[in-house]
Amino acid sequence: MSERYDNADQLRERLGGISKSALQRYVKTPDFPKPIILGRRRFWPHSAIEAFMSAKFEQAQHVPE
Repeated sequence: MSERYDNADQLRERLGGISKSALQRYVKTPDFPKPIILGRRRFWPHSAIEAFMSAKFEQAQHVPE
């Protein structure tokens, strides 16, 4: 099976409908997956975003109260 890729609009929707500037803030963090740039468009591997989201969910589950 081949890898799926999300463009910026699709990725913003997957991340809960975040704004363009919120996506830019995510992209600037060191743990966020780097995009593949083709021409003037950015694409993120679906599997890399899933791994990022899973890691963030795990971190949220282990926050001490």
